Amino acid sequence: PIYEAIDLTSSDIGVLARAIYAEARGEDEEGKKLVAKVIENRVESKRFPKSYKGVVEQKAKNKKGVWVYQFTSANPNDNNYDEYQEPLTDGEASEAFIKSLQAAINTVNGFNYIVDNETILYYSPKSMVPAYSEPGWNFSILEETTPETIDKKSFRSFKYKK
Repeated sequence: PIYEAIDLTSSDIGVLARAIYAEARGEDEEGKKLVAKVIENRVESKRFPKSYKGVVEQKAKNKKGVWVYQFTSANPNDNNYDEYQEPLTDGEASEAFIKSLQAAINTVNGFNYIVDNETILYYSPKSMVPAYSEPGWNFSILEETTPETIDKKSFRSFKYKK
């Protein structure tokens, strides 16, 4: 299997695939592509670390001054942390991980056009606590970029207004 040929711990494709799986394993291909593209866009942006691992595991202070993970699945206290750390079960990959790996490969190789290169934020309304609440972002400076192919209850994506 292809996943045996990839360093899932440190390679760009491996880190990206694990993040997609942890963040969007229950979503369809479009949702997985959205997560992948946002992470890639952050790697390419001057605002974020220059590696996939750096972006996924980045912490930042929220409005309350508390350090939070930019991608919650990288937080050791998050329910999805185990999925991010070890996506294989007994050395085998699930169908959801294989699809996450494919999204990662396509993205790293430049074949992911789901949103533009400026989209650097997303959240999952149905995964918010409480459900369907919004993050504490300043939406007045953001422009929504969620593609029509994605259910806005699953994911919403944004870029900064020009």
